[in-house]
Amino acid sequence: MSRPTSSRWRIVRCSVLAALAAQIAVIGHLFGGGSMPDLAALGAVSVITTAVLTTFARQPRSFMPLFVVMSGAQVLFHLVFTVSSHHDHALHAWPMIAFHLVAAIGSAALLARGETLLFGLFAAVLRRLPRLVTAAQIDIAPSWVVVVSARIASTQQWNLRRARPLRGPPAAV
Repeated sequence: MSRPTSSRWRIVRCSVLAALAAQIAVIGHLFGGGSMPDLAALGAVSVITTAVLTTFARQPRSFMPLFVVMSGAQVLFHLVFTVSSHHDHALHAWPMIAFHLVAAIGSAALLARGETLLFGLFAAVLRRLPRLVTAAQIDIAPSWVVVVSARIASTQQWNLRRARPLRGPPAAV
């Protein structure tokens, strides 16, 4: 089982992070008085956000680094939403900023808690996995296996302990 910081899981985590950022940005933008953005622009920015965030997700993050990244994502989403909708929103700039800020805080809090839960789940599964694998082994040998007695095995181990190791510097030529 691969760890949650492997490249495959980082891409999955960053895709989820970008999708969540996009959804929350759309909600914040609509509550702030903006119009529904173009779906192609939303998808393009989500892909760009996923690519940028892949390097960010090498380890679990706390609230503050996630808040900084999510704030940057909110600014990027807002700019794309504004350009794609072709409208001037100078009259409702403060509500727009406020709702995008609330969106950044909310998404960072959800992601920080979600990453903590995700990494805890992976740690629990990885701790439990060796026990599950050894518990699933069967102690019945196939019919073609030759059984070595315990006395012969202990003699072989004793002989191996007395043998001189071949490690060390090479002999002079």
